[in-house]
Amino acid sequence: MIVEATPLAGLVLGFAGSAHCVGMCGGVASALDRVATGTGWRRIASHVLYAVGRVGSYAVLGAVVGGLGQAFADQLPSGSRAIVRWAVGVLLIIMGISLMRLRALRGLEKVGASVWRRLQPLTRQIVRLPAPVRSLALGALWGWLPCGLVYSAAGVAAVTGSAPSGAMFMIAFGAGTLPAVLSLGTAASGLWSKFRHRRVQGVSGAIIALCGVWTIVGPSIMRVGHHAHGCH
Repeated sequence: MIVEATPLAGLVLGFAGSAHCVGMCGGVASALDRVATGTGWRRIASHVLYAVGRVGSYAVLGAVVGGLGQAFADQLPSGSRAIVRWAVGVLLIIMGISLMRLRALRGLEKVGASVWRRLQPLTRQIVRLPAPVRSLALGALWGWLPCGLVYSAAGVAAVTGSAPSGAMFMIAFGAGTLPAVLSLGTAASGLWSKFRHRRVQGVSGAIIALCGVWTIVGPSIMRVGHHAHGCH
């Protein structure tokens, strides 16, 4: 493991980033709600399957970048891994700044826009599938929606040290976004829409930015503390 990117960290990042998810995914959730079949529990089941498909896509992405990161790290001298840790810390800081409405990740979303344009026509074939399969497939497609927050989380997953670790980090990240995203288009949407408030986004961004700062300086602080304890 190059950095301490545990599933708990991914869960916190996903939950803190819910402000971004509500703002960006609201339109997608509304569109999928129109595709959902039935009423009551059947409609809720459709949204749960959308979520499973979306998080499944995150898991695939995490496994791919985690595996690539492992292969890259194996070629690095042990001393240079600190540079990777700094890069991850800076990435988290940028993510936090973006959530504070400074739009620092807008460029990342533009990079992925061309990929989404190629995937979007697949929805015409997917809507013809049986209901459960259709919901899973649409959710999986949703998972590839260009999103700077997801790309940044994938950057952290890339330095977890292995494909399984990267997948687990992204699953936890996706799970952290579920409360807000599942509420879109439901009776709870009024509550979670408060995540779009500027102050809430600012606090969420600050939490993630602080995670980035700790990623950079935390190991040094812990080493100094350990050394002082040993001297004592």
